[in-house]
Amino acid sequence: MSDTTKAATPRQLREVDRFDLETDVAVIGFGSAGACAAIEAAGAGAQTLVLERGWRGGSTSAESTGQVYMGGGTPLQKACGFEDSSDEMYKYLVTQSREPEHDKIRAYCDGSVEHFDWLEDLGFQFERSYYPGKVVVPPGTEGLSYTGNEKVWPFCEQARPAPRGHSVPVPGELGGAAMVIDLLLKRAESLGVTMRYETGATALVVDSDGAIVGVRWKRFNESGYVKADSVVIAAGGFAMNAD
Repeated sequence: MSDTTKAATPRQLREVDRFDLETDVAVIGFGSAGACAAIEAAGAGAQTLVLERGWRGGSTSAESTGQVYMGGGTPLQKACGFEDSSDEMYKYLVTQSREPEHDKIRAYCDGSVEHFDWLEDLGFQFERSYYPGKVVVPPGTEGLSYTGNEKVWPFCEQARPAPRGHSVPVPGELGGAAMVIDLLLKRAESLGVTMRYETGATALVVDSDGAIVGVRWKRFNESGYVKADSVVIAAGGFAMNAD
């Protein structure tokens, strides 16, 4: 926890004697979010470095079921005979939030089919099958199911119901996403992403104007600095920090 606490106070550039590494993009954490960020950055031609505190990539994402909420007319929805649109998906998700951020929900819904295609392009396919009824996690390898309250009143009157729970073809409550993480890692490595495992980020480095110019790293008893044009924070612990 001490490292996490230190991360709240950025290091000033004038305090840094030297940078051990330089990169275009530094990504903190290699769970699902960090993996996607690293892949997109490297795919766009940026030199990309990942700092991952664990001994391997995946973090808590690798322990999840591998279920993704997608809609708007994905190939899986169509294969199972369901009609959906980004507008109906948007209307439903807005009803599920007390304080909806409309621009983010809109972007998520409008990009959902592309999101589905991006995932399958990694090298796997969602099973073209449907589990009838509402379920948190399908018992088998069924690809599509109702995981929300789409068919429950009053939501069913506010948006046309459609099943949007997309599950990877791995049965069980935990670990289904590990298959996706392995594919994300394979894609990142093929794009030349540099991985630094068992290496945590303990502070951002800022210049006199407050712009982020790097990251302080720590690996066991070693520490140093990375100079980076852009820094992406994708650490799970950050998401669980209310402040």
